[in-house]
Amino acid sequence: MATAQSVRIAYDDVGQGDPSVVLMHGLFEDRTYYADQVRHLSARHRVLNIDLRGHGGSDVPEDGYSLDVLADDVARVCDEAGVKQAVLCGHSMAVALKVAVRRPDLAAGVMLLDGAVLIVPPALEGLQQLINAVEGDGWREALLGYFGRVAGPVADRVRTDISEAPRAYALPMLRDIVACNGAAHVEELARLECPLLYVHGAMPLDLDQLRQAQPDVIVETIPDAGHYLMLTAPDRVNALFDQFMEVIR
Repeated sequence: MATAQSVRIAYDDVGQGDPSVVLMHGLFEDRTYYADQVRHLSARHRVLNIDLRGHGGSDVPEDGYSLDVLADDVARVCDEAGVKQAVLCGHSMAVALKVAVRRPDLAAGVMLLDGAVLIVPPALEGLQQLINAVEGDGWREALLGYFGRVAGPVADRVRTDISEAPRAYALPMLRDIVACNGAAHVEELARLECPLLYVHGAMPLDLDQLRQAQPDVIVETIPDAGHYLMLTAPDRVNALFDQFMEVIR
């Protein structure tokens, strides 16, 4: 358990070997979503698997939720744990990208699992409609309906986690995800100084714009796996981790 600005952050620290790997889950998830990756990677690498603030075993403050704040929490955990450089991996929310840009000294590489960056306009409009619904009394039903549709074969697990999630972070995080999907993420991708692997599942993003912003990006697609790739295609995700580690070296 680490302390970040008086907010306690829960994480697992397992395995040995360089480069280290830091795992960041997505919205309404927790670090157990990476169980298969931790088992695979910890045989050869040190792995920090983090519960972001508001999630899992970490504290749930009443406010202070944004991608930048979550990224600062992750950086502080790395500093307290003595991690000097790591492959930063994030699912959905672009926290790993934020950490790499804010702390380039930490980033040996960035791996985005179906990251919510450069989302196409129709899908952003759908997210804005979700935000409008979350502002009302039926906020949890709106979340269950939206994320249940994109979860595919793991819909039951995702719905269960959303049904138990506190309201505190839902609205601010969704607003920030939408706000960053434009100039902010374009600038961050352009500033990235380390190798980037984007693993595409179901996220409706503009891949051409991604390649324009970061010409050296490696793009891999896992077809028919949906959005929650680490749950639905763990062996393929693990294989891509191994391949990316060779690029880092």
